[in-house]
Amino acid sequence: MGLLAALGIDLPITVHREQIVLVDPGVDLGPVPVFSDLVSLQYVRPEASGEILFGNSDLARLEPADPDRYPNRADEDFLARAVEKLAARFPGLPDASVASTYAGCYDVTPDFNPVVSRTPVAGLVVAAGFSGHGFKISPAVGRLVADLVVDGVSADPLVPETDFRLSRFAQGALLRSPHPYVGAGEMR
Repeated sequence: MGLLAALGIDLPITVHREQIVLVDPGVDLGPVPVFSDLVSLQYVRPEASGEILFGNSDLARLEPADPDRYPNRADEDFLARAVEKLAARFPGLPDASVASTYAGCYDVTPDFNPVVSRTPVAGLVVAAGFSGHGFKISPAVGRLVADLVVDGVSADPLVPETDFRLSRFAQGALLRSPHPYVGAGEMR
């Protein structure tokens, strides 16, 4: 953003504060699956400690943030919504309690999909705007970046470089999911 702006490149990314709640279930649950519930707009995953991590998938309203200055724990409104959703998803945990909360920042593009693209600056490839999914898709991103650096195009027909091009925003060609959930963004 600031670095690219100095080069005359507009990278439309908004920094978004994402809040997380860690819940102690009060009992040993055994294996808990990782899942994204796009009906109640939440995601859940187990932590090695036995706690359950709860995150928000409701992206209808982003919370813009200054990445250098933002509250680093969940606020009371978010905590109340998280507890309500977790109680509905995990009924029968009478001794569950909030273990801790934290917040971090996501880099979000207008279509919630990353930019993995060559730029007008010779030799400069950008990989940014992952909306919290960068770690999960890093093998494919690494391969695409390598392809762009070496050949200028993707070697994988299932991951066309044109989908993730920076110019799609200026062209009004945002990526859209064929099966979106209201409020969950357009991540493909």
